[in-house]
Amino acid sequence: MRSLSTFTCHKRDNGCGFGLLDAKQRRDQEAYYEFLMFAEMLQGQLLYYEKTLDKLEIPRPYFPSIRERLIQDDYDS
Repeated sequence: MRSLSTFTCHKRDNGCGFGLLDAKQRRDQEAYYEFLMFAEMLQGQLLYYEKTLDKLEIPRPYFPSIRERLIQDDYDS
């Protein structure tokens, strides 16, 4: 089972990252932006989760922080 943190990685072998890369390579703009919207939603949830853990002084159960690997729109690059 994958965690939300690995699901939002922008790598070919992980969740949304693979979907983004695949859609970009196929030049499927609609699929790309659907994956991007979903990934950004998950990213926002992880950011909130990390802030909550920080306030409670609880260590994150994963590394690196989502803040260090934010998903960006690079469809046109």
